[in-house]
Amino acid sequence: MRYGDSRLAGFNWAAAFFPAYWLLYRRFWIGGVALAIANLLVGLLTQVVALLGAPSAGSLISLGFAAVQFLEGGLLANLLLYSRAKGVLPSGSERELARLRGTSETAAWVGVVVFSVLPALSRFVAASDPSS
Repeated sequence: MRYGDSRLAGFNWAAAFFPAYWLLYRRFWIGGVALAIANLLVGLLTQVVALLGAPSAGSLISLGFAAVQFLEGGLLANLLLYSRAKGVLPSGSERELARLRGTSETAAWVGVVVFSVLPALSRFVAASDPSS
C-alpha cells in the first residue's frame, strides 16, 4: 500500500489482537466505541442464533467477525497512525514520520499463517476431546 511517497506495508499486532482497545488507547474514540458496540451486537446475535438451535452458525458468525477485525485492525492501524501524524506534525518532520511507517511484509505473512493454524489446532483439540 502506498500513501503519498511512503510505503506502508506493516502489520500492527496490538491492533490485530485488541482492535477496540487499541483504537481507544490511540484516541480514535468514535471508531473504538463503534467497534466495542459492534462486538456486543455480534455476541448478542451469536447467542440468539444459538438459542434458535443453530450453535454452529453462531460460531461461524463470531469467527468471521473476529477474522475481519484481526486482519483489518492489523493491516490498517499503521495507516491510521500515519495519516494522523501527517496532519499533526510540521512538514519538516519526515524523520519522525519515517519511524511510524510500519514493519515488513513478513509480519503480515506471519499473522496470516498463525491465523490459519488456529482453526486447525481447535479442530485437533475438539477431535481429541474424549467427551465428544
